[in-house]
Amino acid sequence: MRALGLLVVFALLAPGCKSKSTPAPMQAWKGAVESVTHAGKNVGSGFEICDDASCHPAAAGDKVPSGARLKTDGRTRARIALDDGSKLVLDRDSDIALVAKTPRTAHLARGAASISAVASAKLEMSGAYVEGSDARFDAIADGVAARVSVAHGTVQVRATGQQKDAPSTSVLSGE
Repeated sequence: MRALGLLVVFALLAPGCKSKSTPAPMQAWKGAVESVTHAGKNVGSGFEICDDASCHPAAAGDKVPSGARLKTDGRTRARIALDDGSKLVLDRDSDIALVAKTPRTAHLARGAASISAVASAKLEMSGAYVEGSDARFDAIADGVAARVSVAHGTVQVRATGQQKDAPSTSVLSGE
């Protein structure tokens, strides 16, 4: 019995062993392109990954660094697997940036995106931001207004500029 107790203590103290109750540190999103699909005839990439200096065509398997801006043309959709297990689907004619200095945050400048978040996530867009955890939600931003619908879980929607403790609106699954 004593040997079993020592084995358990060793397993807990061994290098590289982590408790399941310790959450992973929150980091800025990065990931990889899972798929790029085109409507109609494929004429070029239709999907770009941009950094501060330039944009380049992207395809399935390409890395998406933290801070990257992702753009689709009017005929292309892209699916991104994020490093925390979340998924991001960018619809046609959309522009989104993975915010480099803020954990699990993206900024939707234009278009539509769907986020399946496995942990806390924040989406900034058109005068509002959406926060959700273990939720799947769709967002549309046209530069003037923002629309959100929730397929799973609950998200909080707050106007940009409101303080963190200001009231938010809860949007439930199906709304």
